[in-house]
Amino acid sequence: KNQSAPTTQSARSTWSAPTDTLTDIPVVAESDSGPRWIDQAQVLSIPVKLQGVLKNEDVSLGRDALGGDWYAIDCKKGQALSIEIFASRDKSPLDSLLEITDDKAKPVLRTRLQAVRESYFTFRGKDSSTIDDFRLHRWEDMELNQWLYAGGEVVQLWLYPRGPDSGFKVYPGFGNRFTYFGTSPIAHALNEPAWIVGEIDPQSPPVSNGLPVFPIYYSNDDDPQRFGGKDSKIDFLPPDNGRYYIRLRDTRGLSGDDFKYSLIIQYPMPRMNFKLETNEVTLRPDVGAEFVVSAERFDGLDGDIQVEFDQLPAGVQIASPLFIEKGQLKAIGQIRSTPPLAEIPKEFEITLIAKGRIADQEVVAANRPKLKVKVNDKPTMLLKLVGKNDPDDAPAIETLKIKPGQTISAKLVIQRGELAGDIAFGGDDCGRNLPHGCFVDNIGLNGLLIPAGQSSREVFITAAPIVQPQRRLFHLRGNVDGNPTSLPVELIVQ
Repeated sequence: KNQSAPTTQSARSTWSAPTDTLTDIPVVAESDSGPRWIDQAQVLSIPVKLQGVLKNEDVSLGRDALGGDWYAIDCKKGQALSIEIFASRDKSPLDSLLEITDDKAKPVLRTRLQAVRESYFTFRGKDSSTIDDFRLHRWEDMELNQWLYAGGEVVQLWLYPRGPDSGFKVYPGFGNRFTYFGTSPIAHALNEPAWIVGEIDPQSPPVSNGLPVFPIYYSNDDDPQRFGGKDSKIDFLPPDNGRYYIRLRDTRGLSGDDFKYSLIIQYPMPRMNFKLETNEVTLRPDVGAEFVVSAERFDGLDGDIQVEFDQLPAGVQIASPLFIEKGQLKAIGQIRSTPPLAEIPKEFEITLIAKGRIADQEVVAANRPKLKVKVNDKPTMLLKLVGKNDPDDAPAIETLKIKPGQTISAKLVIQRGELAGDIAFGGDDCGRNLPHGCFVDNIGLNGLLIPAGQSSREVFITAAPIVQPQRRLFHLRGNVDGNPTSLPVELIVQ
């Protein structure tokens, strides 16, 4: 398989803070001097929140080729700006389209993408939001984290197909899909051409491989990270000093007195919105319980996010370190008790603190969610991972070692108690908190399963070639009463 192209800052739209909460941005009104074209563009200072209306006369008068609302900004080379529209979020009918041009109304080039492998969509097409089941011709030649270009949209491959009746997942791996290089999400048809691409310098000659080169301009219909819904967002890195022009239109060519919008231009503000997706867990005897944390990343805060905790009650442990990986949005933690359970408070709360870094600056999440923990002494199914050749009564393993491109195995052992049927442990996400690019393999359509009448099975873990050396704690979780987890195992990627 091909090694993936590296993810650059150019690829990921810089994440922007929720600008409607930023009260220190000056508010100005759209000029009322009548229809404006590029030669009468309203000049704006930065930062600014401009309130305007896309009126009928702004897109008519025989100059439709350059119709819309035009604004001008003076920029310094390399000084990043976030340019964002608020319209649909404020119940306006405007479906915005933003573009950055020069003084001749020519689009400003963001980058160029060189195709390195050609493909097409098989089995079915895709709508503009789905993240799963991207079935592609010759998918076996593709690698995780590579960029896929189709119809002007660029996505990034997140997880391999999980069998013959599945396709790739793309980033972020859940929810609505992200786009890259500021491109807009669109629908794709069956048999539509697609290419694996890599970024090349705008001034460098492309590789002579017979495949196309795609120019990417500063133009956006829908927010690449989908926070803004149908509202447009551009993260602009001026290529030179000078004046640039912002053109705002409706994607359908519509306009009217109710097509109101706010245009917000500001400098990046690295930050995060840290969330606890599991509000409450219950501790049971001799097993763990899991909780999920997530982070919305803003303005380039794309590295590891460490999750810390306040003081724990005696006899309670959280698998540490816990962190959200670089470029990812979620992590799965595990909490457990050490005997005796009776000495632990029946209810307590744990405060979670998230910390990231950008350059040499520490960024701490403003919100500190609380995990509510209850204690229940009712026994549940016990589970553990042992060496693949160990007897079932062997002690649980604490570490596993793996190399990129390798598949290893261990044995999952359960004590059923009164449970008689099949025991499920989840689908493609059954390796809880594995590093990105590592996954439980060979699970079939039914996921990781121990059939009725059995108490163990071999578990295969594969590391994609792109996985970097690291150490990370993971566990398995049974989909039975109490959702018990195994003890954490440290996966060492060598």
